[in-house]
Parts: sequence; C-alpha cells; structure tokens
Amino acid sequence: MTTPDIQRAAQAIRQRVDSLELAWLPRSQAVSRWYKLIRLENDLAQDGMESVIGNSPRTSYNLATWLLTPKTWSIGSLKSGMSDEQTQAANATEQLVEREVSLVMRGSRGKISGSYLSRAIRLLVTTGWICLVSAPTEPRWTINAWHPLTTFPDYTPDGTLAELGRKYSLTAAQAMATIYMEGWIPPVAPFRSSVVVRQLWVDTPDGTHMAVLMDGWLVRPMGPTMFQRMPVYCQPAGGLPDDGTILPDRWRADVGQSLVASVLDLQKNYDRTLTYMQQLLRDTANPKWVERSEGPGVVKPEDIGKRGVVWNIGLADDIWAVQPPSPPVDLRTHAFDLHSQVQRGTFSDASFSGQDISAFLMANITSSTKQMLQPFLDTVRDANGELFSRNLAMARQHTRPIGGVLIPDYGPDSLSLEFQYDVEVPGDFLQRANSARMLNPAFRLSQETITRIQFPEVKDPFEERLRLTTEDAASSDLMVAVKTIREFRQAAVQANLAGDGESEVLLMRAADRLEAQVLGSPQAGQTGQSNAEAQTFRDMVRAGA
Repeated sequence: MTTPDIQRAAQAIRQRVDSLELAWLPRSQAVSRWYKLIRLENDLAQDGMESVIGNSPRTSYNLATWLLTPKTWSIGSLKSGMSDEQTQAANATEQLVEREVSLVMRGSRGKISGSYLSRAIRLLVTTGWICLVSAPTEPRWTINAWHPLTTFPDYTPDGTLAELGRKYSLTAAQAMATIYMEGWIPPVAPFRSSVVVRQLWVDTPDGTHMAVLMDGWLVRPMGPTMFQRMPVYCQPAGGLPDDGTILPDRWRADVGQSLVASVLDLQKNYDRTLTYMQQLLRDTANPKWVERSEGPGVVKPEDIGKRGVVWNIGLADDIWAVQPPSPPVDLRTHAFDLHSQVQRGTFSDASFSGQDISAFLMANITSSTKQMLQPFLDTVRDANGELFSRNLAMARQHTRPIGGVLIPDYGPDSLSLEFQYDVEVPGDFLQRANSARMLNPAFRLSQETITRIQFPEVKDPFEERLRLTTEDAASSDLMVAVKTIREFRQAAVQANLAGDGESEVLLMRAADRLEAQVLGSPQAGQTGQSNAEAQTFRDMVRAGA
C-alpha cells in the first residue's frame, strides 16, 4: 500500500470506530449514572449541611456478584442421538475443556481484576453487558473480559454480531510491546505517553477480518485473521426489548441494564429524604439564636454549643433559640415507602439477614432473588458456552491440542458446549430439604449431592468418601482387634528372643483366644463362606506378625 492508501485506510478505520462509539453514547451515559450510584457518590454534600447516602446500591452489587460467581461449575453438552462411542468421546472432551478453563482461571490469581469470569460478572452487574474474547491459543487458552464501554457492536437484523469497534488506551510501552508481540507494523515516530487504540472487527463470508489503529498509525491494516467467526461474545443482559423502533435515539441505553437501573431515581429520592431528616435533627440539636440587646451584644458565635456557657444580659436584653419546624409526621412513612420500592428493584433486607426465617419467607426470598438475577445468569452461561464451543471447533479444525492432549473425535458435527452452574441462595437448600422431608419422611439425598452443594470447596466427593471409609475402618472394633492380636504375637516373638518361654506361651494363648472371640465358632450347616472370611481375617492378623 502506498502512503496515501495507508492514510485513507487509517482515516476510514478511525471514522468507523468513532461512529460506532457515538452511536452507543446513550449507553455510556446511562452506565455512568449507574456506576455513580453503585460507588455511593455523594451529590448532596453542601458546606454546613448534612447529607446521607444509603448503601443499598453497593451492598446489592456485592451480593449480586457473589451469588453470580460460580461456587461449583461444570462443562456439559447435548448428547442426544450420539452413539456410545461418541458419548464417551464427548465426555472426555468436556473434561478436557473443564480442566483448561480451570487452569485459565487459576492462572489469573494475583491479578488486579481477578479471573476473567470474576471481572466479567462485576462488569455485567454494573453495566448490563458482557463482552468476552477467547481463542484456543497455546499453551493455554486465551479468555479475557473486555470492558463493555470500550466495545461498540453492530448486529445483523437477526441479532448476530457482524461488526465490532473497540477503543481504549495504552501506555507507549504497552503499545510497543503489543506491536512486537503480534508482529504488527511499528510506527515511524515514537508514541506519546498515552496511546489511543482503535480496533475494528468485521465478519465476512470468508472469515473474520480485523484492523488496528494506534493514534494515527495503522499498525495492522484490515485483513483476514485465523477466525471463521469473531472470537468475541458481546451481548446485553435483561433490559428492554426496543431495537430503535420505539425510541430511535435512546434505545441503546435500555437494551442492557445494570442491577440498579430500576432504582436509580428511587434511591436518589430516598437519600434526599434521609438527608432532610438528618438536617432537621441537626437543626434541632444546634438551633439558631436571636439576641435582643441595647448594647453591643453578648452572644459570641464561638460560644454557641459550648456546655456551661453563661451569658450576662441586662434587664432589657433577651436571648432565645429559634426552633426549627417539627418534621412532618408522614416523613418517616415516606422514607419507608421509598426504601420498600428500592427493595423490590434489588434485594430485600431479609436477604442480608443472618437470622432464622420461615420456610415460606425463604422461598419468597429465593424466588425473587433468582428472578432478578436470571437475565445475568443466562448471559454468563450463554457467553461462556458459546465461546468454549467456538474454541473447541477451531482447535479441532487446526488440530490444536487442549493442555497437550489432542481432542477426541466425537462425530461429524461440532460439539455444542454448555457452561453449567446455578445461583445458590444461602439457606435455600436446607429449607427445601426440610420441606421435602415434611412431605415425604423417607426423602433423602446422596452424600455426594449434599457434599457438592454444601461444601463446594470439596472438589472430589467420591475421593472424600473413600477417605472417610478408610478412617472409619481404622477406628472400627474389628481393626482394633486385629491390631491387638498383632501386638500380642509380636510381643510373643520378643519374649522368645529374650528367652522368656512362659511369657511367650501366655501371649500366644491370649492372641489365639482373642482371635477365637472375634471369629467365633462355626455353626452347624454354616457354608464355606464363613470359613473363607475367617481365613481372610487370620491372614490379616498374621500379615503383621
């Protein structure tokens, strides 16, 4: 490309990315308002005045991110119509992908943003959007969460992602490191301290094309990539169904919505009401004073509020406090009503309570919590499942191994993976189990299910059960008897070596008698199985002799 061609291409990339950014400006403005609410920004503060900012937005954000973060998760797939061999191959593939994703998340420990999933969930709750990018790179898959406000998608009429602009900033050192790592074209002049990066991704019938502009330098001209489809999942969660038909200029602000979107004005009015109440209390405790005096005055401002202050006034002088008006009797009720509506839009106060509550109330809390979080949960599931499926198909196409292991052949069709997990409300499991026991006293759950739900940190319930079995066996009466008999026989051996024949005989008789007590005597008509078991026991005893 000639220099004029490069300049025209760079200008075209800049204009298209900036145009997409401008189209999504209403979303950016809405997210800014939601974020200010979550970070408890105090816009009521004034000099000499009280201000109260409730913490509901932040505590709701904290609870939502905690509930949406998977405690246990797995990779699954739809296996209907598969043969036994294909099912086995699919199961093996699921385990490989699950291990790979676990390693990716484990490798994010120590990073300021945490794992890609943690960052994605926090951004999702705040902005109402998720934007994940992933590729089956070696030796580990690449999975990152982009900030939604740096990504500007464009979709086909059926809702498929067709084009994506991305705009963000890097330091000059980070920009140069990225250029050399990717093998892009370095600039002819050094970058400034801050570099604006513009990326443009486009899906075409021939695959995904991409261009990168750093400041005014086209470091990667528009060209094909290794991807058949864009390795990005960028979708809203919840929100309203308008696609521009109803509100052509504002629909992008509503198509994806933050957890606190529905309580923005309610919370501000609640904070304002609490502020008024707090100010009335302050004015009551620290009123204004009026002095009527023929002289220069005796009330000094610095003395107001001091305990034990004595003002000497004349017979014609007078001093009195101006009492503020009494708070309206309905003010507290109004504040309560506002807070109740805030609870309907986020979490009820009972969700944060550590007290015992009835099964009925627990069921209502669980239902409302899951209803509110369901759009976010579905988005997290869909985003991960879709990207993992694309990575798997691409890895098979390019014969790329997963964690050094080649992917099994599971059939002619690509395997559609699912990221499986659910929101687990604390206390809900026990309440449902108790209700089931009341309806059916014989109801029970397996120990593996109980362990998986109640103790998600136990990664292998089956192995844990084997450990318990071993511990129980070691402390059983039979094992104690085996150890005692062995100790008697070992003591008899030591007595023999010491020349103490009497002790040797007594110890051997004690061992034989204890063995006979444990085994018992065979009953008439007893099958040979008991004799075999007795012989096995004797072998166990003598194994340690």
